[in-house]
Amino acid sequence: MIRMKEIVNSDCMSGGDNGSQESRSTRNIAAIVEENQGSSHASIRRKSASAENRPTKRAKFIRKYSSDYLAFGFVVEPDSETAPRPLCLVCEKSLSNDAMKPSKLLRHFRSQHSNLALKSIEYFEQLYKDMQEKTEAESDSMKEKILRASYEIALSIAKNKKPFTIGEKLIKPCLITASEILLGAAQTQKIKRIPLSARTIQRRMVRMSADVESQLVQMIENTSHFSMQVDESTDVSNRAILLCFVRFAERTSIREEFLCALDLPGRTTSSACFTALNDYFSKHKIDWRKCVGICTDGAANMVGRLTGLVTKVKQLAHPDFISSHCLIHREQLVAKGMSAELRGVLTIVVKIINNIRHKALNSRLFESLCEEMDSEFKNLLLHAEVRWLSRGRMLMRFFALREEVSIFLRHHKHPDAEKLSDKDWVAELAYLVDIFSLLNELNLSLQGDNQDVFTMRGKMDAFQNKLSLWCTRLVDDDVSMFPTFHAFVVENDIDARTIFPLLQEHLQSLTEAFASYFPPDEDPRVGRMWVLDPFR
Repeated sequence: MIRMKEIVNSDCMSGGDNGSQESRSTRNIAAIVEENQGSSHASIRRKSASAENRPTKRAKFIRKYSSDYLAFGFVVEPDSETAPRPLCLVCEKSLSNDAMKPSKLLRHFRSQHSNLALKSIEYFEQLYKDMQEKTEAESDSMKEKILRASYEIALSIAKNKKPFTIGEKLIKPCLITASEILLGAAQTQKIKRIPLSARTIQRRMVRMSADVESQLVQMIENTSHFSMQVDESTDVSNRAILLCFVRFAERTSIREEFLCALDLPGRTTSSACFTALNDYFSKHKIDWRKCVGICTDGAANMVGRLTGLVTKVKQLAHPDFISSHCLIHREQLVAKGMSAELRGVLTIVVKIINNIRHKALNSRLFESLCEEMDSEFKNLLLHAEVRWLSRGRMLMRFFALREEVSIFLRHHKHPDAEKLSDKDWVAELAYLVDIFSLLNELNLSLQGDNQDVFTMRGKMDAFQNKLSLWCTRLVDDDVSMFPTFHAFVVENDIDARTIFPLLQEHLQSLTEAFASYFPPDEDPRVGRMWVLDPFR
């Protein structure tokens, strides 16, 4: 703007008085108008003569832009090259192609911008330059916004685990439809420019993943120490993978991040696991000497005394390196222990569920039965040993649908149908529902971010104390801590004291299993309790 004012002032000073400049501008404009009018009259006479000899319909005449029109403050509107439309630099108003003639342009200039009649052509050249710079800046800003929108949508697709094709097939058409209804055609054109093809979404995810990984590796390089948790598993295609999580201090906070998922071709031996992990650390220049701890499950390839993964890592890690067996894995191992009689109840339940769910006809018939009886649930849950919470949820659903299951089994003359008529057997089932629900609650409380050994071991100790308390209550014929069992016993007027020895045996076995998997002499809190209260 400063430069434009200088140009305007210099033009006024160099031109002498206003009267002489106005006369020159008027003569220039008049000359342009006269010249174009003369050419227009000649063109019209030629066209008239030719029209008499050519009866066929002639094509629509498209007027061309002349650089002389800049003296009136007009340029060609962008994206109108095929049928150029004059665009006023002052008010940014666009006229039709029919107005692309000096007389009409001059009429607009004199009627709308008469105060600029004294301006020289350099003034309008500067306006045109400013408009181009503004358009380029807006274009760059729009490109950045479109790119950001594409990345944000790709991130949402990744978080919701949707296929890459959903961006182009569903999301973009929905955005366009909504924009046409709410915002209009002009804004819809911007949305149409957002790239959401499957390959584009895939590239966006790869780049975001690489960027996050780069940031995380940089954080690990900047920290003094870190610990990690490693677990071997398989994905939906039965491909073996090694998962690695890291925990480290960043300024005044502790961060937990997922580091990598590494392919394990062939056998998942300790050597294969260590080679994959070591290659990743070498590729990203992560110093093993900063590793002060590792947490794994109890598999031989992880904790083998001579060749396990932990042993190999310990040779490269920090001198004060500590290894630990995952507390949640240990809690799940404790939950598996039970007497033969209770295990028999669980086995029969799984057998009945498999008989109903694994046959399509039985599954449909059972679902229809549940609908007819207006049941809360419409089907049973399958049991999966690898899913820690599966056993408790499966038993809860089975107990809730026990009447429907009994009717279905009797109708199909199943050999285990009589079990659901045995009140003692159903009472044992009710106890399993309660105890596994409590174990599930404990398991869930140990999961989540920012868990520490003090909190987790404290919850383990509290549950062991509960087991001792429940054994004491059973001696006093108190089963209120098992609500499902208690309600069933009261409702059916059962003498539960005949079942108490079985319950006491199971609770005692759980207590012993907790003591075995969480021995007091291996408590990592010993000597470190000051961390909870340094000023105590």
